[in-house]
Amino acid sequence: MTIRMIELFAGIGATHEAMTELGLDVEIVGISEIDRHAIKGYEAIHGKVNVLGDITKIDHLPECDLITYSWPCQSVSIAGMKAGMVEGSGTESSLLWEVGRLLKDMRERDVLPEYLVAENVDAVLNKLNIGEFRRWIVMLSELGYTSSYRIMNAKDYGTPQNRRRMFMVSTLTHGSFVFPKPCPDGRILRDVLEDDVDESYFLSEKRIATFEKHRKRNEANGNKFGWRVHVLTDEARERERERGRIADGQHQTRQIQSDLHRNSPEGSNESHRIPMRYQVGLHDSRRGRRIGIGETPQGTRDGSEEHRAHAYYGHWGGGRYSD
Repeated sequence: MTIRMIELFAGIGATHEAMTELGLDVEIVGISEIDRHAIKGYEAIHGKVNVLGDITKIDHLPECDLITYSWPCQSVSIAGMKAGMVEGSGTESSLLWEVGRLLKDMRERDVLPEYLVAENVDAVLNKLNIGEFRRWIVMLSELGYTSSYRIMNAKDYGTPQNRRRMFMVSTLTHGSFVFPKPCPDGRILRDVLEDDVDESYFLSEKRIATFEKHRKRNEANGNKFGWRVHVLTDEARERERERGRIADGQHQTRQIQSDLHRNSPEGSNESHRIPMRYQVGLHDSRRGRRIGIGETPQGTRDGSEEHRAHAYYGHWGGGRYSD
């Protein structure tokens, strides 16, 4: 059975990758994305695709079986401006309601997809946003969908990072979705960090100072998003000293700063459980950004051929329906 799929807010296609890892026969009938670099990466990875463009300018979606919509998190994330996702507010996160507009159009044409899968930061359920989130579920219910959602953490499903996300599965006829239990593999970020990192990835004192200013600005605004330094092991520090990056007798603070580097795209791929073929098509900075804001596509097969097609997102992999 071929699953006809539409990816809204598609990025570089991590959801498509998850379906592929499950061994499913997927036909992408369209994607909505406005970032030209993301589209370039998507097509470099998955091949040419029907790009529908800006979601606000789409009149009708093609018929399909599954729609995924990881709508923008910038306005609800604790790392953002907390502007919310109220319908009609014009915030990036309020683009969720454009999905609703298109679903209502599909109902009028009697072509609603059987399945919807959503993903976003866990802040969509906090007191600032829970009202709009509940309105969204009510709207889906009025269209005939039964929705199940849960906060899940990537570290509990085979990805070596602490990444809490809200996932929601909505179906027309399959009832409530039962999410799988955690199955951590015990790895942590240190297990996937590279031993040899190119000099270009090490941070300058100017960049570190910028990070520090950003942290203080966030603290002043009541935002907990920030950064901190982790000191390298003695063995790692000795390697850096041998390479001339740390001079003997240097001040401890300077030593720590000399060791700081950003993750390379290869390291980002591994920490997000993204296949290395995601390296094609984009410059390092673009690859890192697209990887960082996307989902982790790692999936595991559910035992049921009937149900495993709908349990593909990287953080949870397998699941089933209650009926």
